[in-house]
Amino acid sequence: MKIRILLLFITLGICISCDELEELLEDREVTVTTSYVNTISIDSPMTSNPDDDVSFQAGGGFDFLNNADVAEVIGTPEQIKKIEIVSIKYEYKNFSGNVDAKTKGSYFYLATEFMNGETFPVQNENVAEADLLGSVFNLSGDFSQVNSFITDGKIFSYVYSGSLTDNPAVFSVEVTITAKLTLEVNLDDL
Repeated sequence: MKIRILLLFITLGICISCDELEELLEDREVTVTTSYVNTISIDSPMTSNPDDDVSFQAGGGFDFLNNADVAEVIGTPEQIKKIEIVSIKYEYKNFSGNVDAKTKGSYFYLATEFMNGETFPVQNENVAEADLLGSVFNLSGDFSQVNSFITDGKIFSYVYSGSLTDNPAVFSVEVTITAKLTLEVNLDDL
């Protein structure tokens, strides 16, 4: 009798463990790292005084739900559990105009579709020189609040704003956003 009770408890323990194991296998989280490259154009027109500062503003956006890398893994938007910005890099390209043009008081404003966001200042740079040297700059700061916003909205946008000294200047800014997405994936969908 004692052996039967012992076997019953062992069998019951195995069955509970099997159910827990099956539950763990049904839903699992995977991490996908994806990058988005966007090019924005800045056109600082000529003024009557080439030493005048001229304001600029341009931006872009990224919809994580419509990204091909993400779409291959997820079935529904609800499966995105967390979005975390790994890095944001920018590079000046295709410069033409006054070679003394420098960015001044520039910043990136990172936001969601609901315009919850945060401002990240960038260092002043000679744009022609940065283009010539192929300099790549990292946007630095604490992205945790922005990560929270984009995890909720799944859409990310940015605005690059500031002013340029020594006009005119025309150039593009190549922005590369790398993000890590935590996705809940059902093994039945794979």
